[in-house]
Amino acid sequence: MAYHLLNVDHSHVIGDGVHVAPVVRLKRLVDDGPTEMHPMKGDLVELRLPNGQTRQATIIGLGLDGWMKDGYFNTASNPQDPELTLKLLDLTPADLPVGTEVWLPHRPSGSSPATGPCSYCQMLQAQGS
Repeated sequence: MAYHLLNVDHSHVIGDGVHVAPVVRLKRLVDDGPTEMHPMKGDLVELRLPNGQTRQATIIGLGLDGWMKDGYFNTASNPQDPELTLKLLDLTPADLPVGTEVWLPHRPSGSSPATGPCSYCQMLQAQGS
């Protein structure tokens, strides 16, 4: 029993970890497991690489990306349907080739992951970078 969180589209090294795209809709996590604990810092995920290998990684964050501008918190995510970015410890984009499946090994299965935006790319676009 495992939960298919996402399929890696691309990733960015930011700080002490790698931000993984696409985002995960909070609503999907809640709808798929209203009584389940949501993934959090320190939890392990299983990475199923396109070459058939598997490995584990540690979550260091799953949250809303944003930036400060004129004293206000800004985000590209829809506040009515928040999108969360997964951040994994001690990895690089080379460790997460496109097509890598990210699974939560101790959560019941649920709906299929959807493709979606990259919050980091959306943030750069919104900031005009």
